[in-house]
Amino acid sequence: MKLFKNVYSDIPMFFSKNSFTGDVNLKKDSNAIKESIKNLILTINYERPFDAEFGTPAANGLFENQYDFSFYVENAIAAVITRYEPRVDLNKITSTFNTDKTVSVDIRYTITEFKLQDSMKLIIERAR
Repeated sequence: MKLFKNVYSDIPMFFSKNSFTGDVNLKKDSNAIKESIKNLILTINYERPFDAEFGTPAANGLFENQYDFSFYVENAIAAVITRYEPRVDLNKITSTFNTDKTVSVDIRYTITEFKLQDSMKLIIERAR
């Protein structure tokens, strides 16, 4: 979804290469914000040196009691986005357990600078 023109840019998680220029592709605008939120959620606590609070314990707790974990993961995601992503204001986070031991997370937020609402869905699964 194109919201605004090249205000935010970020490097994608897998460093995909532009076939014409050979440079690393850039994520721009709302896609850059979504990539940032995804990185925040999928990073496990203590994975980044010198900042133990960066990330969430979401992937580590997938085999916990689903009712307690749902409340816990929503609060952990809200805390990390509020602290590390100043470009957005959270509106609502909803998590749903799936039968294959994954969690679907629906995040709705407002991009603060432009007062535009956006959302993203993310599936969290345990790394083997």
